[in-house]
Amino acid sequence: MRICHSVLALLAVVSAVHAQQRGVSSSPTTLVPAGSQVFFLAETTKLGRELWRTDGTADGTRLVRDFAPGPASSDLRNFVAGEGVLYFTRYNPPNSEIWKSDGTSEGTSVVWSGLSGPFLLAPTRNGLVFMLAFGAYWAVDGPDRQARTIAPASFAYWAPDSIMPFAAVPVLDGVAFFLPQKASPRGVWRTDGTAAGTVLHFPYTDADGLVFVGHDTLYFIATKSGEVWRIPPDGPAAQMTTRGQLLLSYLATARSAERTCIGLVSSQLQQTIATTDGTPAGTSAISGLVWHEPLNLAAVGRTCFFDKDTLHGYGDLWSTDGTVAGTRRVAPSIEAGKSRAPLGPLLLFDAFETKESFLRDPPWELWRSDGTSAGTQLVRDIAPGIDVATGEPAGSNPSDFVRWRDSILFTADDHVHGRELWITDGTAAGTRLVANIAAESSIEGRITAAGSGAPLPGVTVEVYANSFARPVLLTTAASDPTGHYRIEGLRDGKYYLQTRNSGGYVDEVYRHIRCAPCEPLQGTAVIVALDEALTGYDFELSPRAAPKRRAAGR
Repeated sequence: MRICHSVLALLAVVSAVHAQQRGVSSSPTTLVPAGSQVFFLAETTKLGRELWRTDGTADGTRLVRDFAPGPASSDLRNFVAGEGVLYFTRYNPPNSEIWKSDGTSEGTSVVWSGLSGPFLLAPTRNGLVFMLAFGAYWAVDGPDRQARTIAPASFAYWAPDSIMPFAAVPVLDGVAFFLPQKASPRGVWRTDGTAAGTVLHFPYTDADGLVFVGHDTLYFIATKSGEVWRIPPDGPAAQMTTRGQLLLSYLATARSAERTCIGLVSSQLQQTIATTDGTPAGTSAISGLVWHEPLNLAAVGRTCFFDKDTLHGYGDLWSTDGTVAGTRRVAPSIEAGKSRAPLGPLLLFDAFETKESFLRDPPWELWRSDGTSAGTQLVRDIAPGIDVATGEPAGSNPSDFVRWRDSILFTADDHVHGRELWITDGTAAGTRLVANIAAESSIEGRITAAGSGAPLPGVTVEVYANSFARPVLLTTAASDPTGHYRIEGLRDGKYYLQTRNSGGYVDEVYRHIRCAPCEPLQGTAVIVALDEALTGYDFELSPRAAPKRRAAGR
């Protein structure tokens, strides 16, 4: 182990890699598709953390609104997609507000303001339903544009022992379903955003469970009695399991158009992965799996993916079709993380190779799987090479996966631009940076032959920093056929440039200091300010002198 780390550290010193000084990150989070765009939060030095939108292209990625002008950040939360718009809450002391946005500054407006913080947002056909901190249900932004109470505070949303987060409010065809604690009679209620349309949907005396959406229906899990019910929006409910069959202490769900996956843990700490197509005959379960937590469920077609062991925050990726014979470890050579999303017949997820598990910070990258070992492959090594800061292999740590049209939007750090927004279609060629929102500084120029001015392609420009009077290589760039080069991903600071070529020319350090060998810190420092693009940092290389030929006979 010690020898391995020493070798990696040596590689870090001599290799031309991006790592010692990564680009500035905008750190996008909270990606929510709504209408023809995806909303998210991102941070820049000039604007702080604010609301952005993207259509998956650089030109279509832009700031929606700077709620807190200048570098201050806004407190925006509770994102939920409505009819082509985004609803969210903002704390604007002393009030809490509900806003909606169509992705434009002029189309972003407040729809409700009050002293009690709203949460539990659910868009319905008659407006946005939300719950206030004291328990009453309200609706706003309906056809009449009036705020109105649709259920009293005595309803109180979840029972104290509920295991489902407040944000999980299922909505089908403009109707929201919820499980009030003190409503009479007890059971699953529904609302269309009006007081008259807020009614009991499914009576259940021991309403101690939760509701979640299947692909075209609802499922109700009773955590104490161990029952699973299928509840269509219209029609009678169907009991999927017998009373006492499952004793639950944890639950996670995932769904595809063909299959709903339910992850359960019994009171004996036995993990169960249940799958259903919505019929009792099509419901099966695999029990007795080693338990830590049944996290990271994903449904792809008729296959359910899950983690069997998440003791260290990552686990062995498994798949099941609901049968013992069809339950297997997908690929023993990898360890899977928590970020994943289905894309057609594939599951996209973050992972690293098991052989790298001894590293302090394993190199997480983007992977794909069709449920078989042969079909489990690295999509792209977004951050290749060695991380100079750690002396270990670099990793992009992809996360925040969200389906967008025929692609997956996610965030990653390529060690050049910092953590930014990326998009993938599941192939290496189709995986790219969407936009560099927190733009770093850059240096560019041309490399030509002295005298003739002819462009010199393929010349490497090395960028160094001064670390205690010693040069530290940060990154490199090569000149193109026109002799142009560009260094990106630089923070503000001082840098030293040096060429390295194999074309018979004398290398230089900036500015115009010929050298062989070169000492980068002998050059003129290039001072870079934040978010600055420097141009005109040119090199003119002279041909090396031909070696003198010895006279004959000497």
